[in-house]
Amino acid sequence: LNKDEFNTNQDEMVDKLKSKKHYQRLFKEAYFAHSEPITLGTIKSSLELYVRSLVALNSKFDKNIRNETNDLSKAEINGFNLFYGKAACATCHFAPHFNGFVPPHYIDTEGEILGVTKDAKMKELDSDWGMFEQFKNSYPEASFIKGMFKTPTLRNIELTGPYFHNGNFETLEEVLNFYNKGGGLGLGFNIPQQTLSDKELDLSKKEINDIISFLKTLTDTTVNYN
Repeated sequence: LNKDEFNTNQDEMVDKLKSKKHYQRLFKEAYFAHSEPITLGTIKSSLELYVRSLVALNSKFDKNIRNETNDLSKAEINGFNLFYGKAACATCHFAPHFNGFVPPHYIDTEGEILGVTKDAKMKELDSDWGMFEQFKNSYPEASFIKGMFKTPTLRNIELTGPYFHNGNFETLEEVLNFYNKGGGLGLGFNIPQQTLSDKELDLSKKEINDIISFLKTLTDTTVNYN
């Protein structure tokens, strides 16, 4: 319904689906107890069920958490402990989806201001100000969210590079190196609104590699399609 996206309306959407014989058949099969199978409610229900089917919780990490297997390496376990401890990754990426949905109710989602740089050389700030661009004309306090972006999931992070909103960090090593330096503020850029701590994490190369080993245990391709 968004005017900047498909810019349709509810009645038009229902009418379009009703005009297609194959959708008539599929909705009748799926919602056989409904006197009218194609309604706004059944359309929304279909989309909700489809999106839920995309959630895969059968990674190496999940299987070990459920005690189905016991095959995490020392590096992966150490990476997990660093993720929840010294590296403080879990203060923004909440299990089980490792995104910004805040426990215990997982209703609200957080955005973060990291001071992401133009690229992994970390010499210049990126020019995209994220959510600020959407709200800067709506309220005077918008400057407080300058550079804020939604916290994405880390599931399948091994497969979803390049990284950050600008896609200019090619590897997980580059991403961890950026965090290790305290983000943009830690690098010396003027970002008083940064939500990421500007303190250096003091992670060794081995510790960074162990965190990456843990992140790779979140890989799950059971619902991926070519």
